[in-house]
Amino acid sequence: MITNARELQITRAQLTRLRATLEQGRTGKPASGVDPRVYAAELCALEAEALRLEGEIAAYEELIAGRSLRVESDLAELPDALIKARIANRWNQKQLADKLGVHEQQVQRYEATRYKGASFERLLEIANVLGVRVRQSVVFTHPAFEKAVAHLKEAGFEESFLEDRILATSDEAEASTSSLENVLRVFGWSIEALGNNNPIRVPAEAMGGARFRLPKGRNQLRVEAYAAYAYRLAQGTASAAVHLPMKELPADAATMRKKLGVAPTLKTFVDWAWDCGVPVLFLSDPGAFNGAFWRINGRNVIVLKQTTTALDRILHDALHELFHASLEPEKKDRAVVETGDYFSSDSDEEVQAAEFASDVLLDGRAHALAEEAAKRARYQGPALKASVEAVAARHQVPVGALANHLAWILSKQDPPFTAFWGAATNLQRDASEDLEYARDKALEMLSPSNTSSFDEQLLFRALRAEVSRGDSEDTDD
Repeated sequence: MITNARELQITRAQLTRLRATLEQGRTGKPASGVDPRVYAAELCALEAEALRLEGEIAAYEELIAGRSLRVESDLAELPDALIKARIANRWNQKQLADKLGVHEQQVQRYEATRYKGASFERLLEIANVLGVRVRQSVVFTHPAFEKAVAHLKEAGFEESFLEDRILATSDEAEASTSSLENVLRVFGWSIEALGNNNPIRVPAEAMGGARFRLPKGRNQLRVEAYAAYAYRLAQGTASAAVHLPMKELPADAATMRKKLGVAPTLKTFVDWAWDCGVPVLFLSDPGAFNGAFWRINGRNVIVLKQTTTALDRILHDALHELFHASLEPEKKDRAVVETGDYFSSDSDEEVQAAEFASDVLLDGRAHALAEEAAKRARYQGPALKASVEAVAARHQVPVGALANHLAWILSKQDPPFTAFWGAATNLQRDASEDLEYARDKALEMLSPSNTSSFDEQLLFRALRAEVSRGDSEDTDD
């Protein structure tokens, strides 16, 4: 924070030098032996610092110009508010000292230490001299926090999940206050919403604008709350991936198939997606939804969340979300959250996404191969599994992908035939090794920015938890 004209002058000089360094870096090339990704990340860090300095300069100029007449703060931020009030009054430190009847050095010490050691009476006196009026609402943090946690447990969140992923860590002072702030930020709740007796909901903005319909019996709050949490992770991902260049995404299966090769795998998909600037997060938390896609200020982020290790099913979901990401590229923001019933959806976009994914995996012949398998089994349920295996072997396509597509087609018949999903599950390849690779890839490709935003902190807590869970499962095996 800039507190006087001298600091303003110094900050402007720093910004000028920083902008010159950035311009030189953008027009030049990395030195020999320097990884281009590391070089790009360094430029990104410099850009973040330049933006921070510009923000401080703009804030000081707003105060001096009289355009900033009010600041939002709590009691912990009162010292900064007093400094801003002095600047807004266009007083230097000596002028404030004269008003208070103290030496200028005393005001300098106050502001240099953010009024550390000043008594409450002294703070009130300074506020009165500056013409500052502070009106604060008093929040009873502990009972509010207990109600918030109760709502989250009602939504199906386990206490261990909340402690590992969202709540303030134990070494933070006033942990319940910090934890409450974290919960309110993640789920978009207010103290007023926690205080009334109405069923609590998650606002659409907290989910990145995602909307969905759920069948009867589903825990609406669970889906909404996890979608809000996943959206925060997506925001952190978009921030930590700002150094990655973005490329155009194909919207037709044939082109996508060529990009991934004749035998697409989860590893090749993950590598290709990151190379296109599309981060892919794999989470193994239970329930809520299968996958989601968010476009945040132009950056596409895919979040896949399944407890299964069925390779073909996970790869299908990844391609499904990629299709959503390829649509309406002119829009800066977009969101799709797939609830567990998306296979039964009749929306045009969902059907197109499912067909796109199957055609990528089955070389553009998804419907033809499924029809061949059904005919070979004479449309008899018990013979379908063997028929799918035979057709997949004949055409050299993944048997799990063909089984998934046939199960999807059968489930959309009138009347629907859903019994084949069990057999399709038994034909899946195991994705454990691929998922471990995908987790490591995310940690490799994402770089925290200098600001270390709240969303980035949530993201890296989640990634560490996923890696730890994967290591634990490997040990158990």
